[in-house]
Amino acid sequence: IYSGESGDYAHSTPATDYVKSRDRFVHMSAEIEEYTVIHQLQKTDATGYEEKEREVIYGIPGTRTKAKQKNYDGFSCEGITNVDIAADGTTEVPIKYRRNLYDITFDNNGIGSATEKITALYGAGVTIDPQAPSAAGYEFSGWFENELCTKPFDTPKTIEMPLGGKTL
Repeated sequence: IYSGESGDYAHSTPATDYVKSRDRFVHMSAEIEEYTVIHQLQKTDATGYEEKEREVIYGIPGTRTKAKQKNYDGFSCEGITNVDIAADGTTEVPIKYRRNLYDITFDNNGIGSATEKITALYGAGVTIDPQAPSAAGYEFSGWFENELCTKPFDTPKTIEMPLGGKTL
């Protein structure tokens, strides 16, 4: 019995096996056909999707595809809809991956008013122009990339770290 997909069979090649059933051998064969799984990643501006890669997989026409998600850093699969495999090799299974959302927060070290967080898509550029926190008796001197406030934060920049505020 042909058990499903395999990359060992060429386009439309019969898959053959022998199965022993109650002391008899039964010869079975099935035509196989290719189908394409298209992995699409959400654009950085969230206006649509771009093709990342294609996979050619083989299966028996009339049975369901067996598309599987891949893992892409910063993306989550939106789901997979497997479909019946057509006998003409035209079956395509698109899999869409949306960009994860991340919160950018600003730590004012507990002094003054809190600065609102920014939510951004993975890999998308964001403009970081946080409001300076204010507090009586303190002067805000900028945002910094480290807790000791020795490394100033300059834009534009792609970072994966918290920002801390320094007051004098």
